[in-house]
Amino acid sequence: MIFIGLGASATAMGQALLRWRYELNLVGGGIIIVFGLFMIGAARVSVMERDFRFNLNIPGGQPAASYVLSLAFGFGWTPCIGPILGASLTASAASATMGEGVMLLAVYSAGLGIPFLIVAGFTDQIAGRLRAIGRIGRRLHQIAGVVMILMGVAMMTGQLSALSYWMLDTFPVLGRIGQQLMRFYERHLLPGLTHLAMRQDQLLPYRRRAVSGAKGRVLEIGIGSGLNLALYPEAVRQVVGVDPSPELLRRAAQASQGLTPTTEMIEGVAEALPLEDRSVDCVVATWTLCSVSEPEKVLAEIRRVLKPDGVFRFVEHGTAPEPGVQRWQRWLTPAWKRCAGNCHLDRQTDTLVEQNGFRMERLDTGYAKGPKPFVFMYEGQARLY
Repeated sequence: MIFIGLGASATAMGQALLRWRYELNLVGGGIIIVFGLFMIGAARVSVMERDFRFNLNIPGGQPAASYVLSLAFGFGWTPCIGPILGASLTASAASATMGEGVMLLAVYSAGLGIPFLIVAGFTDQIAGRLRAIGRIGRRLHQIAGVVMILMGVAMMTGQLSALSYWMLDTFPVLGRIGQQLMRFYERHLLPGLTHLAMRQDQLLPYRRRAVSGAKGRVLEIGIGSGLNLALYPEAVRQVVGVDPSPELLRRAAQASQGLTPTTEMIEGVAEALPLEDRSVDCVVATWTLCSVSEPEKVLAEIRRVLKPDGVFRFVEHGTAPEPGVQRWQRWLTPAWKRCAGNCHLDRQTDTLVEQNGFRMERLDTGYAKGPKPFVFMYEGQARLY
């Protein structure tokens, strides 16, 4: 939280100084070079060798105590708050968007936190190895300093992107590692996180309203873990659920057991629905259009499979009416979509629906509880022209 917040703030400051981007790169690159020289021991910066401490009496052995300790660590651990974090914040301030700044500091935070989690899980086995690593700590410190100097030079000369591409070309294993980690996250971690996020009690009234008018054969795109299945009225005789995640479909199949409407779960994407033309009476989408890759193509597919008198019922989150909130949504979306299954905060659902062959019969908008960039809701019902 500490470092990601600093990244967002640094990028916001960088956005305010956008007209001086070239000068900012020169100054920022110079600062990073100074940090690198400090790391290798070629320069002494006395202010970076100070620390400030205060004591809190908090009982240990509790999650709350661990959390407070981690916040204190984030604020006060001198080696991190010093040159490496300073270099990351400087690069963040020069980022094109706040989303990029947040992502940069999120990666920094992961690099800082994951080793501690590993050590916590294997304390006894790793203790000896940590002592061995400590003996080469100075050498690692110097290597990090050299990398920072190269980074500073690249920023000053406008070659930071070229350096990144060179590293991927020279060390393709870095790209493969990143891809494998992302695939692991999307396949094994993201489905569970999605289920936990979408089962919030405050979302239940939205779900009830979205499915209340459904009848006949219903197609639910992005069915996820099947949180809507128990809410369908008796007028629904079958629910066909489509989702790209096998893990979420497995959860949906479990949720459908013992329910009255028959269900069919299909692994697929909403841009290419595996259904016949004019074969469903109702299409339901709950927080789905925000995360599809091509919303216009999805809406075209919905038009194709709906019967002429069919209805499209939806609840989505998207673009808020206030310009200030919209700016936050634009800044946050590049980072948010990477960690939240391609979820976009800045899609205007009503405009998308009306511009892609639907006539809006009902539309209600407003904020749910939570941070404003994430919770502006669109609830509606639309039919084919």
